[in-house]
Amino acid sequence: MSSSKKSPDALEVILTETAELRIKEILSFVESEFGIKSREKLTKKFIAGFKQLSFFTKSGKESKKEENHFQLVLNKRTSLYYEIQSEKIYILTAFDNRMDEQNRH
Repeated sequence: MSSSKKSPDALEVILTETAELRIKEILSFVESEFGIKSREKLTKKFIAGFKQLSFFTKSGKESKKEENHFQLVLNKRTSLYYEIQSEKIYILTAFDNRMDEQNRH
């Protein structure tokens, strides 16, 4: 797991191994399908999402199935799934609709 630096008012954001792998897969897919500029743009979206969550922990939509689990939509195609545990934010996984559409065929 990796984590982001924390300012005094922010909660620590920790990527699970699954989330790290999934984000790498998504970024690789975006680069191969849409180019390096699209990858860089999405990378900035992920980083902005991590920063947002560190200060505004419940800015995502709460899961109806799992307590303390949330979905943060980064753009219309990409989301982060996370949970809040004892003053830390754990990014559980990421999801990109474009990849998952291809995997269904």
